[in-house]
Amino acid sequence: MEKQSFHSASLISENTWRISEAGMVNCYLAIGTKKALLIDTGCGLGNLKDAVSEITSLPVEVVLTHMHPDHAGGIYHFTDYSVSKDDFDLTYSIFSLPIFSRVMIQGAKIKNPEMPPLFSHSNRHPIENGQIFDLGDRVIQAMAVPGHTKGSMAFIDSFQKLIFTGDDCNPSLWMHLPGCTGLKTWQVGARQILNMLKLGYTGWDGHSNEAQTASQVQRIWDLAEELMAGANNHTLDPKLSCIPSEDVLPQIRYSYKKILK
Repeated sequence: MEKQSFHSASLISENTWRISEAGMVNCYLAIGTKKALLIDTGCGLGNLKDAVSEITSLPVEVVLTHMHPDHAGGIYHFTDYSVSKDDFDLTYSIFSLPIFSRVMIQGAKIKNPEMPPLFSHSNRHPIENGQIFDLGDRVIQAMAVPGHTKGSMAFIDSFQKLIFTGDDCNPSLWMHLPGCTGLKTWQVGARQILNMLKLGYTGWDGHSNEAQTASQVQRIWDLAEELMAGANNHTLDPKLSCIPSEDVLPQIRYSYKKILK
């Protein structure tokens, strides 16, 4: 019986692949002449390493945009991975445990899922802001964009004008989880992402099926500005935690007490 695959890959730019894990979350594979860079590892459903091996036989270096269970869940397939040292915090270490990846997979109602193991070990290394990943004829640079987590990172390919944004500017931006910063802190990195998109970069986030646009990120920015103005003017209802309140996108889910932090 043929083994079920939970991953599908699509070419989004030259030697650059988006790997969708059962439609739940995206990983990205950037390939150079000497090695490849895998950005995020999904929830750990099935075998991401096999999916990567079907695309390239080069050595693969693994980096995470942030330590959440739907991005760090597949690290058990790899000996080493790197993430911002600001996401070494205990909050993220707990939140990215396999039990939470399993909960997300169960919530997606995947048929006959191959779950990640509850116990495994991979060596963790810190990523510094501005760090360069040399893939041979291709360079990817890390950029700190604290917000969705304190250590959230975007990864930039200046030659192909690509930016991989993780969850930091998603159409559904979650800023209410434990370990999220406030919107004032988030704006520093978000401004950089927005400016790059306006300059012609193509953005790829952690969950969308299509590329990010400047107009989508601008809308998230405008919603954040509205929230900050309301917090400053004391006109926000502290019982609310979502803007717009309707179930529409783009949208920000937020913590009222953290808006101005």
